[in-house]
Amino acid sequence: MLKKFESIQLSSVLVALGGIVVGLIIGFLFSIPIDKMPYDWTWMVSVGVYMVVVILMVVLFLSKKGVIVETVSRIWSVRFSRGDKEEFSPEYKENQAKSKSKEVNWDKAILLDTSAIIDGRIADIIRTGFVDGELVVPSFILDELQRISDATSLVKRNRGRRGLEILEELKKEEFVGFHVLLHKAVNSQQVDSALVDLASENGARIITTDFNLNKVGKVRGVKVLNVNELANMVKTILVPGERLTVKVIQGGKESTQGVAYLPDGTMIVIEDGKGLVGKKVKVVVERLFQTEAGRMIFVRPV
Repeated sequence: MLKKFESIQLSSVLVALGGIVVGLIIGFLFSIPIDKMPYDWTWMVSVGVYMVVVILMVVLFLSKKGVIVETVSRIWSVRFSRGDKEEFSPEYKENQAKSKSKEVNWDKAILLDTSAIIDGRIADIIRTGFVDGELVVPSFILDELQRISDATSLVKRNRGRRGLEILEELKKEEFVGFHVLLHKAVNSQQVDSALVDLASENGARIITTDFNLNKVGKVRGVKVLNVNELANMVKTILVPGERLTVKVIQGGKESTQGVAYLPDGTMIVIEDGKGLVGKKVKVVVERLFQTEAGRMIFVRPV
């Protein structure tokens, strides 16, 4: 029981308390005319009004938790980190106007995961106009990209820098909006966990290529757009009995098998194709096997 309470975030408790206070105030306003009725049962109606309004306000506040926390944090930082004179200066008003124009529309928000950014295919998909919405990159994702870019490993550095270059490309796309959200992960919270929490709290979608993040997001009720799943769905469709010509690249898992690939990367397993490595052969499709990693096609030489 204690572990369940420990998992509740303090921000959720404070937002819920705010909803209760607002609900009590609204309930009080609604109950004023009810209390003036000359009936003995009016107090029960007033209590019912209070309960319904409070519950509705708590649900509403929790559903908009991300927006509320971000707005309160911005107001708090402005109030206590700047003087009152600067708060109402022209520069401050201009910055406020810019910040309001860049607020996230969570109904259309799509959160970008680090793996999808580094993968790079998302830029090509968006360029075709198939994705509609507003791309949102939380600041903790940028921090992770920065850490990867500064890694000692050359491979990691190149991956991190590629991710930053992809973000620069996405900022220029006309089909979708682009927004960097100032949002820090809680304490030692993992990046994937923070991303799923943010999406769950605000009803946003996630774009990723991470298999585990895809599964966790679906368990949490978050809509996940997996680039790998999309790539598998649009690969060439073959049916049993169809014939094609392929080049056998290497031996297969079994001693008698050979392996070839279609132009889209689909693996073809050739039965009795071990001795055909390096040759182009005509084959006939026998069966298709769909896995989470992709589609495999089993064929036999004609």
